Amino acid sequence: MAGVQRAAWTTSPRTVSGQNSGYAAITRVQSPPALDGLQLRQAIQVIERAAVLDLLGYDDPNAGLYDLHMNAAKARAHGFRLICEGRLEALLDRVHAGNVGDWISLIRDSMGR
Repeated sequence: MAGVQRAAWTTSPRTVSGQNSGYAAITRVQSPPALDGLQLRQAIQVIERAAVLDLLGYDDPNAGLYDLHMNAAKARAHGFRLICEGRLEALLDRVHAGNVGDWISLIRDSMGR
């Protein structure tokens, strides 16, 4: 996605001859740094996996977008928003901490404590 610029459509109301109408304005949207250098399919996978991790957690490593039982577009929007807001690192830290905690519990249990 490096070097690719996207156009985003925004619709704004305006008055023309006393009537309300809308017009489309094109604005440039910068790619989030976490997605730079990725091909489109890779970026979509990161977005989807971020959504699944944030909404379902890490308990099922095979969990996918459709396990969320919600509209796929809304799930992708959630993942993309998470990345754009710079929350991906915190999500990964949370998952890592939970995973390490699980391993520590398993080790303690196996030692009979």
